Amino acid sequence: MSKTYNQMHEKLVKSKQDFTGMIAYSIYKTEKRDAIKNGINVDEFTRLKLRPNEVKKYKIEAEGLVNLFLQAAADDEIKRIKEQLTKEINQITIKGLPKEPWYKKAGLLAQ
Repeated sequence: MSKTYNQMHEKLVKSKQDFTGMIAYSIYKTEKRDAIKNGINVDEFTRLKLRPNEVKKYKIEAEGLVNLFLQAAADDEIKRIKEQLTKEINQITIKGLPKEPWYKKAGLLAQ
């Protein structure tokens, strides 16, 4: 195993709040783990993955996953708001209905 320090974390994660970078790094680590399990030389794997196009690939994949998550969260919130508005409209409609049928007010039926 290599004794040189791998700079991939710094290339992918810019701060503690960089969740997209953290996801990208997790994708990298998963690939690295799989490569090791399959007998690929770690030094060769690392050298290949540190190339700018590979780093960019991890970032793009992570951004796609973040976007999927955000879209799902937005869809859930839209659904919740629609359901809430439907309930409120139904309550307003029911409150707006007359308490007595119109034909009683008109005196059409004898009481």
